Amino acid sequence: MTGYRVPCLFYAPSIIPARRVSTVACQTDIAPTLLAMLGGSYEHGFLGRNILAVAPGDGFAMMREYKRIGAVAAERALVLMPGKKLAFFKTDGPTIKKIPIEAKKLERLKLRLLSYHALANHLYFTGSYQDPSGK
Repeated sequence: MTGYRVPCLFYAPSIIPARRVSTVACQTDIAPTLLAMLGGSYEHGFLGRNILAVAPGDGFAMMREYKRIGAVAAERALVLMPGKKLAFFKTDGPTIKKIPIEAKKLERLKLRLLSYHALANHLYFTGSYQDPSGK
């Protein structure tokens, strides 16, 4: 999954101390994180969350590339490829290794992945996703 690693840098020395965050995240987490860094209270309509408040093992990211969709959580990745082939991987630093998983558990993970993807697509393409304030 190293091909999906994209660095994100927030340079704000007067707002936050320098540190490295290695929690799994995706682009939907950037705006809520920036809002949290600015302080104050707010409501947002982003599907992401403040990554600075997420424990390292609780990160999550969805990915889509051509006809593949996937999800990464901690050091595990689930990828649904064309032809409905499903693969489960362990990611450890720069290496990725396919690992066996019980068929029933794999099917539950597949349904969860597809439901997240279908919900995001539905909300986006129908314009149904609204600001939580109702505006």
